[in-house]
Amino acid sequence: MTEKTPGTEHRAPSAKKTEESWQQVGFHRPLGGLMYNILFVIIAAGFGVMFAVWFIPNIIFPFPSAMGYQDTVSNLFGLVFTLLDLGIGASLSRYVAEESIKSPREALKYIQFFIWYQMISGLGQTTAISIWATFLHMNGADHLIYLAWFITIYSTVQYPGCLWVFNGALEAFQRYHKARLVSFIQIQVFENILRIIFILIGRFIGNMVPAIGEIMGATAGSIIGIYLREFCSAILSGHWLAEVLRQIDPSLKVRDLFRAEFDRVVVKKSLSYGLRAMTPGLIYPVANFFAILIITLKMDNYAAIMGMVNLGTMLSQMVTTFSIQIGPSISEAYLNGKKKLTAYYIASAYRWTTAMGFFMVGLLFGGATMLGIIAGSNFFLTASIIQVAIFFKICDMFQGLHDTIFTAAGKAEYNIILITIEQAVRVFLLYAFIVWFPIGWLALVLSQGIGWSVKWIVGLILFNIKFFRTRTISLWQTFVAPTIAAVVEAIYIQLMVTYLYPVLADVVGKVPAAVIGIVIGIFTGPFFIYFPVYSFFGGWDNGTIKVAEQAAAMSGPSKFLVNIIVKLSKVITKISPLHNKFKIDDTGVEAEIAELMAIRQSRTSQV
Repeated sequence: MTEKTPGTEHRAPSAKKTEESWQQVGFHRPLGGLMYNILFVIIAAGFGVMFAVWFIPNIIFPFPSAMGYQDTVSNLFGLVFTLLDLGIGASLSRYVAEESIKSPREALKYIQFFIWYQMISGLGQTTAISIWATFLHMNGADHLIYLAWFITIYSTVQYPGCLWVFNGALEAFQRYHKARLVSFIQIQVFENILRIIFILIGRFIGNMVPAIGEIMGATAGSIIGIYLREFCSAILSGHWLAEVLRQIDPSLKVRDLFRAEFDRVVVKKSLSYGLRAMTPGLIYPVANFFAILIITLKMDNYAAIMGMVNLGTMLSQMVTTFSIQIGPSISEAYLNGKKKLTAYYIASAYRWTTAMGFFMVGLLFGGATMLGIIAGSNFFLTASIIQVAIFFKICDMFQGLHDTIFTAAGKAEYNIILITIEQAVRVFLLYAFIVWFPIGWLALVLSQGIGWSVKWIVGLILFNIKFFRTRTISLWQTFVAPTIAAVVEAIYIQLMVTYLYPVLADVVGKVPAAVIGIVIGIFTGPFFIYFPVYSFFGGWDNGTIKVAEQAAAMSGPSKFLVNIIVKLSKVITKISPLHNKFKIDDTGVEAEIAELMAIRQSRTSQV
């Protein structure tokens, strides 16, 4: 059952059908958002290898210590910013997703409150931090005076403080494809361009004014570039949000979100839920504050080590590139009493987390050597950091998935236990690995990674005891098949490094050969190695294939690539002896989807 919405009547049939699919309840929506982004990610990977891995670290920002200073400042004030935000962002995602089914006009009031609160509180935060930083040296902290300017510049990220709201609203209304596209453009276009411009300006000023210096100028320029990207992203996401608002009411415009139409009920619910949701979010910056103190006070050459770890973990972060945005879908199902649909969402999200994460693990483990060559000698630890960090990133994806599910289902208090355990483990191990058993850069990677792993395992136990039985999760589809496929893919990439790379290096040089090898791996590993192996070893059942086909039709510019995965997987499953042997239980799911659509249809008929 689907409904007509304003603005779709005169579209082409395919565009109209796609829009109706985005409004149809089901797992195809978050999966379609993931698949929509595949083409952009592949383009970004090829572009990013040259830009973020070679051009920035070698030409524009060749200072590991500058990256370390920037990371230090952002972590120092994460505690203050989280505390004063009062968790309003979590309330926005929770209540907008819930009310979008029953009363979309009411959902807009939560967005309005978020905007007004962030603008008013952000002004106070920026002013107070700037004043404190200005007089830092007058309070006996002369040894930190080099951070004063970085702190002052970084404090502006809290004003107006509401720039994220439009992209957050796109996710809350489950327009995942647009939200993903904004995130892609934000990083690959806005941030990269603005950072280059302002890093170069900063380096120029630093060279002209010896009192500032090139490293300090570059660090300040990088912070300014990252701040300005938020304005560009807000304009773009606001443009796409306007279409969603017109579907709610043709008279609505983005400027209406800046009205103060919210009431005490909205404020009370936002603050009440936000404060509960904020508590786990507050624990992390508190722990991070102590972690930064341990690193800066106890680790020699901390800034350069942090800079190299920052680059290595940034590259390992590619494991999470294809993570599922499931929060609004969980809120929509669970808060409307659809338990079977919720359990199916969780099982499907687990499956796709490993299906997409493990192919990046295989790709990055085998290709880490080439990424290290591209990063250059200033960042000589890059390859080793990647090969260690990527395995923990899978645990990070799972523990983040639990956070999202608990928060979206109105059970944010469970996250308090989990994040307390994670950060206690992390800070304890960080101190142990730096002070008692010094292991250098491994201390930063292992302490964080083990913390994620413990949090995920404890969360899984808590999940089964207090929340949902995870028996709907297919262990074979979720863990066994992806592991086999990732091992085969890693061997394939390693063979390329061993035999193809030396030949290319003799012809075009080391860095160009590494770039070519990475690009070849990106375009061949997932499509022709990982997913065929995954399919042969029972990674699909009939239900998951059907949902994948539905999501593929919604994948927009990525459709031709997604169809390669889906169609090739269907061919392989026909010869697989394990196909449909390890199914995800979808009993009763279609009935609950129909019930949710009936609620929406009833609401529409009353408007």
